[in-house]
Amino acid sequence: MFLNYFSPFYNWLNVMLKGLVSIFLMFAFSLGLNAQQEVLNQTKKFYEQLNLGDSSLLSQNFHSTGVVMHVGKDTSFSFSKTEFMGVCPKFKTKLFQEQIHSMVALEVSPFIYTVDVEFRFYLNGKYSHCGVDHFTWIKKKDGLKIESIISTDHVECGEGYTEEPFNRERETKELDRLMNNWHKDVVALELDAFFNLMTDDFFYLGTDPGERWSKQEFRKFCEPYFLEKKQTWDFKPLQRYWQFSADGTVAWFDENLATWMEECRGSGVFQKINGEWKISQYNLTVLIENEKMKKFIKLRKK
Repeated sequence: MFLNYFSPFYNWLNVMLKGLVSIFLMFAFSLGLNAQQEVLNQTKKFYEQLNLGDSSLLSQNFHSTGVVMHVGKDTSFSFSKTEFMGVCPKFKTKLFQEQIHSMVALEVSPFIYTVDVEFRFYLNGKYSHCGVDHFTWIKKKDGLKIESIISTDHVECGEGYTEEPFNRERETKELDRLMNNWHKDVVALELDAFFNLMTDDFFYLGTDPGERWSKQEFRKFCEPYFLEKKQTWDFKPLQRYWQFSADGTVAWFDENLATWMEECRGSGVFQKINGEWKISQYNLTVLIENEKMKKFIKLRKK
């Protein structure tokens, strides 16, 4: 009788406990996925900085004891953090480039993560070989940092792989799509999408003489218009021209735009980083006809 009286309570408690356990497991699983995504994002950023040859930013990814080791079929050698930074100039001059083919992250513990990256290596803009970089990331007081990278090209990752030749028509079409969407992101108040196309060292040159903004400075200027005022600018491309470097990894352009300032001209530079096009500079200018230049000069002096 006593048990029957409390039976509904026990049933309710049992359901509640099962629900709490499920929520806890889902929460823990979500935390694990978020942590792995953070590591993947950090690893992707590492390759972006590597291909730019940015040793100052790149060194911040490593613990002071970080090491990079290459293991081949018959030889192996290692670099300290400082020695590895000495390799960066070869990436800055585009002699070396690495493109990510695939990435897989594993949480070893809440403080230790590994990432296996299948890469393709380019020498002077031409495909050379492929390999795997094995990262060990460790989270300490100073954040998530690299403890070691073990790299090898003695794998079958690129078996049967042939480098796809540069196709000007295809790349022009893709870059036009990116630029058209970039302008539309401003109108649609898509702040993150607008800035995600930019490299970390992006610069924006505006029509005002003082408008030479880094990515961080430009974002600070844009945020009130995108997030608070909900009022941005609407630049509509009228025509655009593209040029490419010999290896197809750098593209530059100029475009005519219909704007509230009448017709303007924009120009910029794209870099292909880990297989993705990113804009590294944009320059916006107001067009003045030659016969109106003297009047314009007098106006500027006022």
